[in-house]
Amino acid sequence: MDIFQTVKQVSIVDIVHHYIPDLRLRAAGRTCTGRCPWHKDKNPSLTVWPDSGRWKCWACGIGGDQVALVAKALNLKPLEAARTIARDFSLPVPGVRRSVSPEVRQKAQAAAKERELQAAFAAKVRDTYLSLAMLYRCINMVFDSPDPPPAIAWWVNRLPVIESLMDELMIRDDEVRRVEAVRAAREWGLCG
Repeated sequence: MDIFQTVKQVSIVDIVHHYIPDLRLRAAGRTCTGRCPWHKDKNPSLTVWPDSGRWKCWACGIGGDQVALVAKALNLKPLEAARTIARDFSLPVPGVRRSVSPEVRQKAQAAAKERELQAAFAAKVRDTYLSLAMLYRCINMVFDSPDPPPAIAWWVNRLPVIESLMDELMIRDDEVRRVEAVRAAREWGLCG
């Protein structure tokens, strides 16, 4: 059995979760769908077939098997991608050395660092959004109380700003606007 056949033992869903952790797949019958990470995708156009280990983006036309997905995600050649899968999932492959070329290691480390940064940014956006949502709710609860304190007027005047920042944080296709919204919320002292 060659390396390409060996790596097909790994579920394509596991491969997606391992190499593209921000891609959220949703089960849709015998397939899974998600937003393609290689273009600005407003609607899920990426389909994954777990039974056959295949995937395809109907918008940009790319697709393939597990190896093609990892090759695309990490910008590797197919053989390097197959070796990466075998190494990362501890698959025994005859004739494959355990050492990895410095180029492949550097690409994998860069891709892992990028995924780590994206995950940290996503967590910061989520935490900022939740803080703003809690603040928004608290302001409204205090304002709607039978005897609101006079100081609440200052906060009520900030509600449109909070709403605007929350809207900006929900825009997935524009990271610049999301970064600016996080920065603005911090500068306004609306969250930590």
